[in-house]
Amino acid sequence: MIYRTEIDGLRAISVLGVIFYHAGFSSISGGFAGVDVFFVISGYLIGGQILKELAAGQFSYRSFYGRRARRILPALLVVTLVSALIGYFILLPHDYRYFFGSAFTSLLSLSNFWFMDQIDYFNPQAALDPLVHTWSLGVEEQFYLIAPILLGVTWFRFRRFLVFSLAFLMLASLGLMLALSSSAPMFTFYMLPTRAWELFAGILVAIAIGKPWWVVCKKWHGQLSMLGLLVLLFGILFTPSGVAWPGSWAIIPVAGTLLVLLFGQSNSVARIVLSLAAIRALGVISYSAYLWHQPIFSFLEYQYNMPASFSGRLAVVLLVFGVAVLSWRFIEQPFRTGKLTQAWGWGVMIVMAVMIVAMSIGGHVTKGFPSRMPQEISNFLDTVQTTGPYNKRCILSRRDVETTDVGDSCIIGSANPPSVALWGDSHAASIADAMADEMQNQGRSVQTFMLSSCLPIPKLLNHSQSRQAQCPAFNARVQSYILTNDNIKYVVLFATWDSYILRRGHPDMLGFVQYDDFYAYPESGDPSMPNVDRLISIQSAFEELVSSLKVAGKTVILVHSLPRPNIDIPRFFARQAWMGDAIPENSGYPIAYAKNQFAESRQILVAFGDESVTGSLITIDPVDTFCDEMQCFVIKDGSVLFLDGNHPSLEGAKLLAPLIAAQIKPL
Repeated sequence: MIYRTEIDGLRAISVLGVIFYHAGFSSISGGFAGVDVFFVISGYLIGGQILKELAAGQFSYRSFYGRRARRILPALLVVTLVSALIGYFILLPHDYRYFFGSAFTSLLSLSNFWFMDQIDYFNPQAALDPLVHTWSLGVEEQFYLIAPILLGVTWFRFRRFLVFSLAFLMLASLGLMLALSSSAPMFTFYMLPTRAWELFAGILVAIAIGKPWWVVCKKWHGQLSMLGLLVLLFGILFTPSGVAWPGSWAIIPVAGTLLVLLFGQSNSVARIVLSLAAIRALGVISYSAYLWHQPIFSFLEYQYNMPASFSGRLAVVLLVFGVAVLSWRFIEQPFRTGKLTQAWGWGVMIVMAVMIVAMSIGGHVTKGFPSRMPQEISNFLDTVQTTGPYNKRCILSRRDVETTDVGDSCIIGSANPPSVALWGDSHAASIADAMADEMQNQGRSVQTFMLSSCLPIPKLLNHSQSRQAQCPAFNARVQSYILTNDNIKYVVLFATWDSYILRRGHPDMLGFVQYDDFYAYPESGDPSMPNVDRLISIQSAFEELVSSLKVAGKTVILVHSLPRPNIDIPRFFARQAWMGDAIPENSGYPIAYAKNQFAESRQILVAFGDESVTGSLITIDPVDTFCDEMQCFVIKDGSVLFLDGNHPSLEGAKLLAPLIAAQIKPL
């Protein structure tokens, strides 16, 4: 296809959006839309090239896939190997083993499947994954396994239906994306069926250029391309935080990109801007910049060395582009331009691929090459990351909800019929074993109702959660069961409340504020509803629940959220010890950070009374135990209080469970 300088400008905007977004520049609120722009450009260029070669009778599957391999694989293989080498010296065994899962699947262009099952892209933990960005390469390469066959068959057998077929597939994919964006966000984000519309749209643009209608409106090309550039920039800079992505908002940057591709060849301000030498240079190295930015950012984040200041993060971005220049010059170009002979080029790629496969198998079998680190650190991790048997056995996942009878849920403690209900999320599961011991001493038993990532309030959904409808369905059944069970006298409600209530970032233990797209909203509402209305709805649902329990004569014990360091405590101190520092006897972080975390949840979960009912509401605040006037402890008197960045460890649970048991009268 004819080289178009403005396309390099589009690539530059795309990669700048992604990199600045991942670097933590909050003003680039929709920077992740850069990937959508890449998909459209790819559809235009690669799909257009396939159709051109089909028309000339020159298309070859071998040549096509050979070009794709030389374009994609060399830099990807080098980035993966370098990341594996760096990871050998800094990643803890569990994380190193996980790394090789993403490395192996990225090699097979299947990492989008891996990450869909493993991690929410918008969760702050995604920033720690060196290869999370390879999901987009998986989507693109899966498309180009199908596209040549689809285009070839349609071209030779049903050519007059080509445009209709592509338009139908584009609209079907777009409709699927819009239908699933809220109910199945992980699938929608990572999977080809909900992303293919962007690639098909690019192919349709390649077909449309030069058609009679396109020629007729040529006098408007300049204005339309400028409009497209402005629309694209609006989508990247002003997409609201928290919107479902991809969703209806994704249409904006895609539409802008399509306008530039359709009309950008004509002289216009947009073409001049996008063709500036500096912008084009960024576009030329955009693939290398995209590949290298995530490992650089993630390893800095993993070591807690990512700068907090604007200037510091800008310096890291400049480092990324410096590395990208070297990668483009010494890795991409030799393979693409033939400076390496075909035999040498394929030989080098095969050797690198074999090395990655061998290391991935070794990393899986050995569980992350644990011999890299001293045995005492491994023992420390094994000890503090241990969970109790009830934690593992009694918590449900959303996959289990439809087939589970809540009446058959776990009963822990003594042999007596359960008179206490423990209702909550994975935090409730974290204290289940300690609660079992306490209730055993009182001669009571506890029936557990615990669903991962589900706060114990009916009629609420969680944004950015797969199978989100299972949470309110589970809670409705639990509420009905407890209300009709006369044996249950006490209902303990415990969850990491603020995780669901907050729709904003708050400081972690080190003071860094990270955006979090996970929050609750009412079934009758919308995830983008005004925050004040959302909070009022949550409070109303909570008060309705507690009132119903009190009317039924239950004593409700509300346990507020634990202070959450939001940094994996065992791994943090294990890494410090690996670097030569001793694990402290006591360690904490400023209580002001915890107060910031609790600001909304403590206001919503306020105690309220009604003298006309027989039950009561008791409130327990773990802050009184986990914090003093200055700090909240993560290690206290030699005991590590957290299992990860928020769940209590077995030792932490032993501090909390007696507070709850003290409010329950012994039999």
